[in-house]
Amino acid sequence: MGGKITFEDVLAVGTDEKQLLTGPDAAKAKVVGKIIAQGRHPKITVLKFKTCGQYKISRGHRQNYTAVQVSGIELYELQSGAGSAWSPSEKGIALWHIRRVAAPP
Repeated sequence: MGGKITFEDVLAVGTDEKQLLTGPDAAKAKVVGKIIAQGRHPKITVLKFKTCGQYKISRGHRQNYTAVQVSGIELYELQSGAGSAWSPSEKGIALWHIRRVAAPP
């Protein structure tokens, strides 16, 4: 915990002009954050049941999670090549839950 992590595979990004960038435009963006917690969600009981016969199977499942605090999103302009970055505190972003993210070495 406390390690820095960078997400370079971005699918979509919202800009300050309330425009949604996707595809190759969003692929140039980068999200930087800090791992603040790793744990497991509460247990979910899965029950398979059929009315005829004696078929009843009960199983449990717990999903692992990694909580990431986003510290910045870097966007790169297409024409000028200069990057622009903004802090998540300016936009009111507090916490993202990213599942199945390995801890940095």
